[in-house]
Amino acid sequence: MYLQNNNIKDNSKIIFITGGTKSGKSEFAEHLAKDKKDLAYVALSQEIINDKAWESKIKLHKKRRPKEWESSIKH
Repeated sequence: MYLQNNNIKDNSKIIFITGGTKSGKSEFAEHLAKDKKDLAYVALSQEIINDKAWESKIKLHKKRRPKEWESSIKH
């Protein structure tokens, strides 16, 4: 994947997005995937037990995604 004139040219089947904490990785990935019919979206996070801020962030991320997307949680 590469950016050219603010348009994304997808020459692959796998797009790997990295970045720092709170850098917008999830929103960017969700934007890229929003119109795709057949996709596997993988979002990774380390579980932080009893952390209300973390739990709130995860809920927000899930709420933002289309209902058709399946979620799988593994620890």
